[in-house]
Amino acid sequence: MRYATERGSLLAVDDVSFDIEAGDMYGLVGESGAGKSTVGRAIMRMIEDPGSITGGQVVYGDRDILSVPESEMQTIRGNGISMIFQDPQAALNPVLTVGQQLRRVLRSHADETYSKAEETEQIIDALERVDIPDPESRLESYPVEFSGGMSQRVMIAMALISDPSILIADEPTSNLDVTIEANILDLLEDLQKRKDLTILLITHNMGVVAHHCDRIGVMYAGKLVEEGDVTDVFERPGHPYTRDLVGCVPRPNETRRGQLPTIEGTMPTPIDLPDACYFAPRCSFADEQCWKEAPGTETVLNDQTHRTACHFREEVTNVEDNA
Repeated sequence: MRYATERGSLLAVDDVSFDIEAGDMYGLVGESGAGKSTVGRAIMRMIEDPGSITGGQVVYGDRDILSVPESEMQTIRGNGISMIFQDPQAALNPVLTVGQQLRRVLRSHADETYSKAEETEQIIDALERVDIPDPESRLESYPVEFSGGMSQRVMIAMALISDPSILIADEPTSNLDVTIEANILDLLEDLQKRKDLTILLITHNMGVVAHHCDRIGVMYAGKLVEEGDVTDVFERPGHPYTRDLVGCVPRPNETRRGQLPTIEGTMPTPIDLPDACYFAPRCSFADEQCWKEAPGTETVLNDQTHRTACHFREEVTNVEDNA
């Protein structure tokens, strides 16, 4: 993924490769600006100018959907892969009722023509699935009449009304309080299990991933630096950045005095990327090799499902406080 700027073409996302098993919830984590949302939009082929996808593949089923015609991609969006965005109240149209917006989505993705009564039945069913009370009475309500949590439920209903197999949830609980955040995440996990839904959960919250996801991918400065089963990555992180992120997560049974640790320094932007390892300026393990040679992606402890991009993955994994 590149962006055209006055300074030239800037590399925003590079060398990001992961698989999501059907029915799994995959957590994609990293700091703000790491490229997580860009990956989600690239999967949907929703990158706008001046951005462009300059290489790679997005394989859905057995097809590279980056190469299909836009007319076919419009069918895949919604019917095959759907996405919910960070700010539901901004994503919903303020001048249309919730019922009107759900009806538009249903009609745009339907494989067959339904009567208005049949459409209404499907819309009510979609709202019931996301636990909106008395959904029939809310069809004529406008988005402004919904709370942030209820607006996000409407967005989830809208994303799932055409029964996709994959849902991309981009920071679905941002700007929600902790209780509502937990309710929305529990709803997504319940939908995943009931509908055998595959979910890509994009978040900055490692605790959310630990609690809800099957696998995790960690992004830093546009690269995927670690990937594996959630339990393996949290118990045996192979990248210093992942190790630091895990260290920032409060543990329920741990007695701690003072503040949680933080990661010193800032993530580089696409304008000022280091020549080799992007994390080297912030890394306590870095040596001369890290400044000269970008690390390749290798397995951790010979586990083929756990990969990381670090010259010192064995040293990081064997640090005593990771045991």
